[in-house]
Amino acid sequence: MNLSINLNKIALLRNARGENVPSLEEYAYKAIKLGVDGLTLHPRPDHRHATCNDVISLSKICKEKKVEFNLEGNPFSNKKNDFIGFIDLVEIVLPDQITLVPDEPNQVTSDHGWIKGEHDIELKKIIKIIKKVSPKSRISLFIDLLNKDEPNYQSIDYAIEVGADTIEIHTGQFAISIKNKDHSILKHLKDFINYASRKNLNINAGHDLNLFNLSELIRIGNVGEVSIGHAIITDSLKYGFEDTINRYINLIKKLKQQIKDNDILIYMKGTPYEPRCGFSARTVQALIECEAQFSYVDVLENDDIRSTLPQVSDWPTFPQVFVEGDLIGGADIVTQMHENGELKKLIQNISSK
Repeated sequence: MNLSINLNKIALLRNARGENVPSLEEYAYKAIKLGVDGLTLHPRPDHRHATCNDVISLSKICKEKKVEFNLEGNPFSNKKNDFIGFIDLVEIVLPDQITLVPDEPNQVTSDHGWIKGEHDIELKKIIKIIKKVSPKSRISLFIDLLNKDEPNYQSIDYAIEVGADTIEIHTGQFAISIKNKDHSILKHLKDFINYASRKNLNINAGHDLNLFNLSELIRIGNVGEVSIGHAIITDSLKYGFEDTINRYINLIKKLKQQIKDNDILIYMKGTPYEPRCGFSARTVQALIECEAQFSYVDVLENDDIRSTLPQVSDWPTFPQVFVEGDLIGGADIVTQMHENGELKKLIQNISSK
């Protein structure tokens, strides 16, 4: 799963004073240096936050740094005052990805996806024009997950019908459900993603995704990219920009890669030589007595991992022991497995491979 950062809110803050503080370019370079996969901007015709010049500037930075630039917007937005028009903007910057959103000029945020309507013929025409002026761009259609509390499969078929090769799932309802601890939506989301995957569409997701609900989306899998803006900026008020980006990157990819790269890995408090809690000490001792060759991460020295791993693993405490990519448990479970011989057998099976 790739992470694209929407920097509209940085532009909104800058525009509040009419000066170039904070600098959009500065934060673009920061985000890329920290390891994001791409940048997103969604300019509105009134230039309330990101402007056409911002789009041109950030697209150049992305090309320079070889990361993806995603341009969002309503394809029917024509030239108005300083806004040069969506299609003309596409032709100038040639984005890696173009996400089409049916927002009205006065909308505060993108709160709904595309549905069939009187615009169908024009939407097909304009997508053909986009493909002609920017043939290497992926065309993504912003669509709703649900229709009358059921998976909105019709919107996936509609995306194909109008000529899109990618969808961005509007995850607003998903976010509300997870916040309310209603996990029934997860089956709908999984079925929706699987249906789109069978149709050979690229699958993105965005809207109200954050550190709290993103782990649920990661567990479902098959989402190629998430676009996150508002939550990253609000989290930055708590953690700082760099720490926030690291938290999201850890949640999305670093932890999974770390777990994948090590046959036996323990996330613990302290080190195997100097454990800093009794549970970690007991777990390490069990692994040592079973002659396990293991790697470790001291979560006390890695606050971002300490805060995000429980969301990835769905296990709230430390230590956590992973064997060949799977969580086997914490201190109590590992100790029990050691006492009944299961841990020794598991480690011997790994050693014999």
